[in-house]
Amino acid sequence: MWILAEKAGKSNLPLTQKLSVGQREKEDEKYTTIYIGFDVSRVQGKSEVASYAAICEPHGRIIHTHHMSFNGEYLSDTEVRKIINEVLREYEAARKRFGLEKVDEIIFFKDGDTRGPLARNAIESGLEMVKNDLITSGRASENLKISYITVKKRVIHRIFGDVSHLPEGICIINTKFKCPEAIILTTTPFHKATQSPNILKLIMQIGESDATSIYRIAKEYHDLRFLHWETWRTQPGTALPLHIVQHKAKQLGYGYDTVYIAK
Repeated sequence: MWILAEKAGKSNLPLTQKLSVGQREKEDEKYTTIYIGFDVSRVQGKSEVASYAAICEPHGRIIHTHHMSFNGEYLSDTEVRKIINEVLREYEAARKRFGLEKVDEIIFFKDGDTRGPLARNAIESGLEMVKNDLITSGRASENLKISYITVKKRVIHRIFGDVSHLPEGICIINTKFKCPEAIILTTTPFHKATQSPNILKLIMQIGESDATSIYRIAKEYHDLRFLHWETWRTQPGTALPLHIVQHKAKQLGYGYDTVYIAK
């Protein structure tokens, strides 16, 4: 597999709206982020299976995958804690190997919407509890931030320039909504069709909250696509953690599992 020469988020996405430099941009190289992708397989006549994958540091050198049974309408606070604690155990095991610092931020990418106040309240409760767990146990920095992002891939939105296709990676930011959004092109131009973007929505942040951080997260999401081993010829439409869980959840839904091999 590839690793990033620079930390995820160092790319310069073309923007349609200029933003001031965010606080994270000013932090040093020791700032450590973990990225988690989560998806659920729902195959008719089969039990539901949830899978999650994590890129456990900003260069993509540590990949963790796992799955669990899932029977509810939404993630419970207990399940949120279980997922993040499992990922942190993997990270802690690798800290000495790579000389990494305590984790400063966790970005949780959920494939699809999170609907309804009950679902959001359960997730928020779980994130609050796991944040306290990690800080109290000394496994995370005292200023730990957790961001929960929903990602929609199959959307009705299309982006097109005045007279031509727009370049891959262009990002449109809207911070006026209650949940700030980033609409980012993750596909190359087609000859006969307009491009379908991904929509990232910042549902909640536990810790210091900043609406403009959606642009930074969009940049990191964009860069994490290039960790896939086939990016020399084509790039996945989603960040690697989501790319892994989408395929893994589908396989698990049909009753078989394969180990993700970082090539």
